[in-house]
Amino acid sequence: MDYGVPMRILTAASLACILMVTARPAWTQTPPAAAPGAAAFARGVELADGGRPADAIPYFKDAVAQGFQPIFQGHFRLARAYAKAGQDVARLEGIGTLKLDFRVPEAYVGRLKAGQQVTVLVDAYPGKGFAGGVYAIEPGVDEQTRTVLLRARVANAELRLRPGMFARVQVQLGVREKAVWVPEAAIVPRGQDLFVFRVLAGPDGSKVELVKVQVGTRKIGEVEIVKGIAGGDLVVTEGTQKIGPGSLVVLSKEESKK
Repeated sequence: MDYGVPMRILTAASLACILMVTARPAWTQTPPAAAPGAAAFARGVELADGGRPADAIPYFKDAVAQGFQPIFQGHFRLARAYAKAGQDVARLEGIGTLKLDFRVPEAYVGRLKAGQQVTVLVDAYPGKGFAGGVYAIEPGVDEQTRTVLLRARVANAELRLRPGMFARVQVQLGVREKAVWVPEAAIVPRGQDLFVFRVLAGPDGSKVELVKVQVGTRKIGEVEIVKGIAGGDLVVTEGTQKIGPGSLVVLSKEESKK
């Protein structure tokens, strides 16, 4: 995550004065003209860089008043210390919106596109998700990791996220209405195929039949069924290794009440 402007000393002078009025911009990309305070801040940098620090101060103040939120990072020295021209002193960063780089396995390349929504999770705020959107996708695949690099913008109005944080990203690749999910324990592998035991009600009790299924997405403890059974069907989730087609089964108390 980054969106920073490194501050540089232009002339050797008192550090206390330099920190207030001199800066050389190095945006990772040109800030949008409509961004709050961007125009005023850019004008202030232009004046400071041109040797007119006193004239730049009102523009810096105006940028902050319009919503530009600067954050200082770095090591500060005593007010009377001197530094060399061109030396990095601190970083002035606007973190109201952050950029996030992350990688996705190449198997999902066909399902990636700009504008997809992402949810960002960080250890500093357990259970809190930060919304964002993909705006750039690297055209090539990394030959070593077999992954594709994506970049997203993440809103950070409360300034909770910080540049350099480690994040876990959830990408919404699509939405399927009325998807059918079964417990992973219900899947019965036979050779190269997958099956489930579907429960059928009969005059002499509940019997099961072996149904071939096609699976889709997986998540912890559950598997999506895209073909073979429908929503509302009952499947065996325990003891599948002890039964076969036509076996009598007993429904659990929870299922019997439904």
